[in-house]
Amino acid sequence: MKRRKLLKGLAGAAAAAPFLSILPSGAQAECPGGPKRIIVMSYAMGIARQHWNPRGRGTDFTLPYCTAPLDQFRDRCLFVSNVDNKVVDLSQRYGHGQKKASALTGTLVTEAFGSSGRHHVDNVTSLNGNGVGEQAKGPSIETVVGQASEGSYARRAVNLGILGRPGDRRERLDSTFSWEAEASATNLIVDPRTAFEEYFAGLATPGTPPDPREMAERRRRNSLLDAVRSQFAHLRTGLDYRDRQRLDFHADYIRQLETDIVAGGICRSPAAIPTEPSWHAGASMQDVAALQIRILAQSMACDLAPVGRLEFAHQQNPFFGVPALDEHLTAAREINARFDWHGAIHGETDPVSGAATRPSNGATGSHAEYLLDGYRFYVQIFADLLRELDRFVEGPDGRTVLDNSLCVLATDMGDGTGHGPFKTGYILAGNLGPFRTGYHLDCAPDDRGWRDPSDYDHTHVLTTIANAFCLRDASGAEVNSFGIEGFSSEGALPVLRA
Repeated sequence: MKRRKLLKGLAGAAAAAPFLSILPSGAQAECPGGPKRIIVMSYAMGIARQHWNPRGRGTDFTLPYCTAPLDQFRDRCLFVSNVDNKVVDLSQRYGHGQKKASALTGTLVTEAFGSSGRHHVDNVTSLNGNGVGEQAKGPSIETVVGQASEGSYARRAVNLGILGRPGDRRERLDSTFSWEAEASATNLIVDPRTAFEEYFAGLATPGTPPDPREMAERRRRNSLLDAVRSQFAHLRTGLDYRDRQRLDFHADYIRQLETDIVAGGICRSPAAIPTEPSWHAGASMQDVAALQIRILAQSMACDLAPVGRLEFAHQQNPFFGVPALDEHLTAAREINARFDWHGAIHGETDPVSGAATRPSNGATGSHAEYLLDGYRFYVQIFADLLRELDRFVEGPDGRTVLDNSLCVLATDMGDGTGHGPFKTGYILAGNLGPFRTGYHLDCAPDDRGWRDPSDYDHTHVLTTIANAFCLRDASGAEVNSFGIEGFSSEGALPVLRA
């Protein structure tokens, strides 16, 4: 009787709205309430561990100087600190290219595998020394999420970069963190003008009045959706768990349609994007980031793609747009032309102060203030991105683009003096599906040293992201590892909601 009630109700709803009759399948249908998109921000040169890691564990923590810009969003973030990249340890090569290629893929560069090309730990060879290529062996996590995403999108991804190197007039460059497939780097647009033209050609600009016929059609569809939702609420009474679950999947599809309809009202081109060619070549990272964030957030609000990327692509001597930091680096280079941001990260002697810019790994001592300002800069930009995503209401329930997105902040290493991939950190924000937010997971809680093994490595983080999207492997089982076959750690981080 209950089953007949369910089927009859679904049939009635479908008759009232034929376009609602298709029940979604795949990862999104099996993840009600989970994220609908993934947004990744990446940058090179790691963290300042004692000024980056939250102080305290679990739900009882405070944010130190470098991560303090996220205090507004702390209850919507999962902070994962002291993460080891054990994958890179396989090859014993800790160059930046190797670490960046691994951070989001869980694998190594293609040259790290033997002649058979097999993507398995038994085929990994030693890569001591320099001169090895930097092409990742497999795709990054956000690429895999995007490939599994349901729905119709105009783009597979919105791919943006930030150079911050004065005089560089390139409009595009290849990513070093994000990979579409083996040895296939994601191409990033680093010129906001080019990105604007690429993603918003033909869309209305802010202030353009909507087409009256379009508005009338939205109102008609919303009325129809309201009627169908009321039918579902009545139907749910008395059904068993399995039928309620099926009905909820169908209701989720209706909610998605509502979101799509509402999104039509917020899909406008971002305003005030510079039109001058190569404007970005003389701009700071902060100035370019402000525009790229606006473009990325508006793209996600328009539902152009299930994947968004924002990568800081210059690690050697970027122009931050933070006065005290830029002025100090300029003064230091006037004394020693070889000293730059990269050197400061790695603990070289500062030409101005005559002291090391940071303590050795595991040692006590202080960091140069401008070095901490640089680390804080990247977290501040991530906070700015979250704030912009949170401006766009995406559905009738008041949820925002941030509420429907899983956002990731990733870097390539831990403390800089050791140049190693140990004791780094990830921040996940927004919609994490079944995983906790407002939480700090310390993967080395007993203050272990720089090379002492952590409880969890970065492939656990990548698997957690896969599980948040309910990704399945070829057999249909939940993804249990991500990266090199036979090596990547199994399971997600132990941060499921109670």
